[in-house]
Amino acid sequence: MSFSQLSAYEEIVGSGKIEELLALADGIKGISVTHVNSTSTGGGVVEILRSLVPLFRLVGIPCRWEVMQGTDKFFHTTKLFHNLLQGLSLKEGEKITQDMLDEYRRVNDENMKKVDLASDVVIIHDPQPAALVRARGNNKWVWRCHIDLSSPDKRIWDFLYSYIGQYDAAIFSLQDFVQPSPLAHYIIPPSIDPLSEKNKELS
Repeated sequence: MSFSQLSAYEEIVGSGKIEELLALADGIKGISVTHVNSTSTGGGVVEILRSLVPLFRLVGIPCRWEVMQGTDKFFHTTKLFHNLLQGLSLKEGEKITQDMLDEYRRVNDENMKKVDLASDVVIIHDPQPAALVRARGNNKWVWRCHIDLSSPDKRIWDFLYSYIGQYDAAIFSLQDFVQPSPLAHYIIPPSIDPLSEKNKELS
């Protein structure tokens, strides 16, 4: 991404917003940021990071994107987490066992040794890597939730909050998704990158 691409956003949002963005970035230049999620292909979080990470760098903020690794059992478990956190019921015969919770912890333990978390701010996306917070040092950690938490399964939310409660702050898409807790939280509504290939006007 080149500066000319940043200028291209000006046609959409206006010069005032670009100037505001650059001023905000100038205030935190030198502060490094690492984003961590669970996949580099497919899904809304990947689309966001593919645009967001280059934009961070473009305005002078050192930014990296790390992807955790996991087992089939881990990803099956976190898929069930997603369903339960969004108020859905499990299929007949499905359940979250203690062994599955142990696998979630074990995979996060392994990734604590592999994922480079050495930055001033670490932003963890969704439940899969949430337990990485146990590796935190003196840096700031933010949990970015992209799912609907308006009516979560209490057992799974309580399990995850044992990790999420260790963060400095959390970001949600809507106020309705915020669960009562002392954790500082911020609202960033869903958005798109108008310059990404899928959002460009058809010629």
